[in-house]
Amino acid sequence: MIKGQGYRMLVKPLDDGEFACELRIDPIQDSKAPPRRKSKPLSTLSGWHLSVAEGYIKRSIKKEGYNSTDLKRSRKSPFKLGEEQGVKFNLVFRAIRDLKKRSKIEEVILGIEEMSREEALYWHSKVEHDHGKGEQRGMKALRILIGGE
Repeated sequence: MIKGQGYRMLVKPLDDGEFACELRIDPIQDSKAPPRRKSKPLSTLSGWHLSVAEGYIKRSIKKEGYNSTDLKRSRKSPFKLGEEQGVKFNLVFRAIRDLKKRSKIEEVILGIEEMSREEALYWHSKVEHDHGKGEQRGMKALRILIGGE
């Protein structure tokens, strides 16, 4: 029996007193699967990119039943996320990590936040499951669609 696939976001303290957010995907829970399979890291966000995205992250975890004040360096337990929010976090984390302009980052975050579940899943599959140069092409296409890069 398959229970489904979940996502979790961990808060990782950094040496400089700040923190990073690491998004992980849990293995599909299948009664035939070997026990104790571990979650797989998908993407990480830190530094000033995280500061720009912090408002979006807080709004999103609130939708998942957490308090916005739960996002802090000292948090030990992961944020458990549903599929739609996990996929959108992965898109945001990957899409903004190489951008240099704050206005562009905010534009991309807003575009992903406003996506429907189906649109987010489509772009997630384009970015996550294309290997090699496919991820770069998928991400570039997403950025162009949202912000006209």
